[in-house]
Amino acid sequence: MKEKKTAFCKPLDYGTHVSDPSQTRALLWAGSSSLAEQSVRFILKSSSKTNRKKITTTWKKVKSDGILTQEVHSLSPNEVYTYELQQKNCRPYKSSNHFGSFKTLPDSTYKGSVQFAIFSDLGGQEHCRKKNQGYPFNVFFEKKYDFIIGAGDLIYADNDCTEDQGNISLGIKKAGTEIEFRKNYFYQLEDSSFQKALSKNSIFAIWDDHEVEDNFDSSNSLMTIGRKVFLEIFPTQADRENKGQLYRSHSLGKNADLWILDTRQYRSSNTMIDSSQKTMLGKNQLEWLINGLSQSKATWKLILSSVPLSIPTGPPTAHDGWANGFDSHFLSPSTHITGFEKEFFKIRKQIIKNKIKNIIFLTADAHRGMAIKYLYHRKPLFYEWMTGAFSAAPIQSEVTDPSLNPTVLFHEGKVHMFTQVKITEKTATAQWIDTKGNALFTQEIKSQK
Repeated sequence: MKEKKTAFCKPLDYGTHVSDPSQTRALLWAGSSSLAEQSVRFILKSSSKTNRKKITTTWKKVKSDGILTQEVHSLSPNEVYTYELQQKNCRPYKSSNHFGSFKTLPDSTYKGSVQFAIFSDLGGQEHCRKKNQGYPFNVFFEKKYDFIIGAGDLIYADNDCTEDQGNISLGIKKAGTEIEFRKNYFYQLEDSSFQKALSKNSIFAIWDDHEVEDNFDSSNSLMTIGRKVFLEIFPTQADRENKGQLYRSHSLGKNADLWILDTRQYRSSNTMIDSSQKTMLGKNQLEWLINGLSQSKATWKLILSSVPLSIPTGPPTAHDGWANGFDSHFLSPSTHITGFEKEFFKIRKQIIKNKIKNIIFLTADAHRGMAIKYLYHRKPLFYEWMTGAFSAAPIQSEVTDPSLNPTVLFHEGKVHMFTQVKITEKTATAQWIDTKGNALFTQEIKSQK
């Protein structure tokens, strides 16, 4: 005789989400202090009218940190699944945060549209969870996305959030231990609107610098800890197949392929003068990207880079983005050629050599929204769509390094925002939207044949 469950489960401190789904697999995540040492499992149900598939994972005992990840297989492509986190010792309220939904990626024959949202820069420079309202993720709720992308700086491990600035207090000035890094993510995930957004959309997440320390490179002593905790919260299939790897690619159907770059853990020191030996991506990742672009049969090639192409971020003596930049007055070329342009020109050279068309770089980090067109022989070679800060200090500046021949089509650095992208066979459309839901700018690009 089965034991009757009478107790209701406590709400989950950090909610649930689905990370890095593919056509047939997904990584389901849950986190809460109440889950520690408890046995739990996920139950998934397909929403298909013709295939009411149900998948039940095995019971698993959660570790003392209260974090659980379970991988599910044998999913169907381009399918919406609902899920429930079950606990052996209780049953959830129907309105609790034990429930969610997500959509698997379409297979390579799918010819329909794909729509997603990109956000970055969450909780920086005292733009943290406000006591009365939290983060503005409610702007996502009225939209229907196939997934969302967290494009870096999803925590600010080197910034505190203080009560005297109207925030819910974080209480950590600078993370230095696993517990402190974990607490930074927990602080973000405690936000109810962020939980709700993640429960309705799967996420592809990548780190940038503030997941460890401002403008960090591969020599940073905290990098290994920062990467470990990042992957605890936002697990990836790439890490499961090759420990510690964050870069990966996904087919979004016949119309688009997506490459997610890791611009942090393989990079040379930012202070190094740019040369053929200086790298942001590392040899293996660079070759992987170039080969992938050359072999792609998709109409659109989307490349997620957590740092911008032509914005000279970081100090002149240690540029953090691709651009080598200008001096402090932006009047003449910098004497400190410290970006990563030579490596980017290797990518550009292969794009030109192989006549690869319809490339869009999706970038972040500069705390402003921008649309930039890059010309080659007076024709568009590729585009850059940069998302602005979602909840960090906006920066109003449209200074660009001219090396890649950029033409700025849109710039906004006064408000918080995210970017919505829609891909079809014939068009790619981006819309920059502020956190009140107002459209700031829309760009539509027609595919080249």
